Amino acid sequence: MVGETFRTIDASARKRRVAGKKQSLGLQRLRLRAALRSGRLIGEDAEACAVHAAAVNRSLAVMSRAGESPSQLLAIVGVTVDAVRSESRPAASSR
Repeated sequence: MVGETFRTIDASARKRRVAGKKQSLGLQRLRLRAALRSGRLIGEDAEACAVHAAAVNRSLAVMSRAGESPSQLLAIVGVTVDAVRSESRPAASSR
């Protein structure tokens, strides 16, 4: 009986943590999408970049906790920034 109570508490705490992380990721995506839309990106392009940037941010957090070097983390950030920057540039035909 006591063991069952602890498993229930652990499962309940796990569900709350997962729900909190999903909510946090969703809010982060909304903020990123709004920022991207204030620039040149619209619709699906803004959503795709927002999802990508939010995923990279989560990955960086995991990699940082795992002990990845700051220079490697910065290199990943640089690639992401370059990708978003190139996506937000107007196409050559519209210049």
